[in-house]
Amino acid sequence: MKTWVKVVIGLLAVGFVGAAALVGGIYYWVSKNKDTLIAETREAVEAGKTYGASHKKDECIEYSLTKLGDCGGFNLICETKNKMFLQTCLGSSAPQANFCDGIPKMSEIIATAQWTVQQCAKRGRINDQPCTRLMQAVTAHCRAMK
Repeated sequence: MKTWVKVVIGLLAVGFVGAAALVGGIYYWVSKNKDTLIAETREAVEAGKTYGASHKKDECIEYSLTKLGDCGGFNLICETKNKMFLQTCLGSSAPQANFCDGIPKMSEIIATAQWTVQQCAKRGRINDQPCTRLMQAVTAHCRAMK
């Protein structure tokens, strides 16, 4: 067997073992932490309902952005809980005139990405990926309302 074939087979084997270890590690972590994750997500949903019942939709966004700052760097779990808070806050808050104006259609993927970036920039969060991920909750809410 040629040397380059052995190298390719070796690299594929290492890649496969690495991917299996990653999947196994994620599975282990989730199984150990699922109860906590579920409880924290339920708390975020309840908090969103409560906050939204007495605040405007814009206030839900501003509060969620403030909480997003508490997530630190790359913390998808914190971001996800915050996004759940925002989704339920928007859903339980009173209708707000013109709130959904300018939201692109679901089929307009590039326009939606641009809209989220613009909304974050308006709020002083330029090139802020967690903010753009959070703003996806706004687009989902407005699309569901149509």
